[in-house]
Amino acid sequence: MTKRLDSVAGEVEFDNLINSIDIPVKQKPITVLTAQGKLTRGTALAINSDGKMAILGTSDCTANCILAEDVDATSADVQAMAFIKGHFNSNMLTVKADYAMSATDKENFRKVGILLSDCID
Repeated sequence: MTKRLDSVAGEVEFDNLINSIDIPVKQKPITVLTAQGKLTRGTALAINSDGKMAILGTSDCTANCILAEDVDATSADVQAMAFIKGHFNSNMLTVKADYAMSATDKENFRKVGILLSDCID
């Protein structure tokens, strides 16, 4: 049987999370703290004193990385992949409800290798 080479194999959807590849994107496995709920790719994460991640805006946590995949941390800690380096669009990130990313948050991201810019549509 012959397979047609001009057929559609799949489609790619762009989420505008990554601004550019001028700064290479790097990922690493992280632990998302329990009771964070369902989090989506592009959630800004902050690290607590135990080295676990919570959604940015959680008290006593410092901006650290960006979630690279959807996870459900409703009832248990969850292992996930996170972006730890790269150039991302700040207005595509998700933070805790009623929280606005501060200049200190952006500086903490920069210190770990994450550059943030605004996405221009």
